[in-house]
Amino acid sequence: MTETSMATLIVTLHTTDGFEATKRKILKIRGVNDVELNYISRKLRVRYGGRADENEEILFLIQSVITPHTQ
Repeated sequence: MTETSMATLIVTLHTTDGFEATKRKILKIRGVNDVELNYISRKLRVRYGGRADENEEILFLIQSVITPHTQ
């Protein structure tokens, strides 16, 4: 059986416009535990985890949702 692992993604966003909708999308991703955004520094922290072999897919899904805010 694979072990569950926790990971954290920290990203500085270029824009926070409409971020609440994006936050809801991130929270719907299976494996995401917590989403926090510091609006002053625009630092986004996402804690996620699942089986070790699932973390890569979870990270890909998170990054695809936040792409409009990072470009």
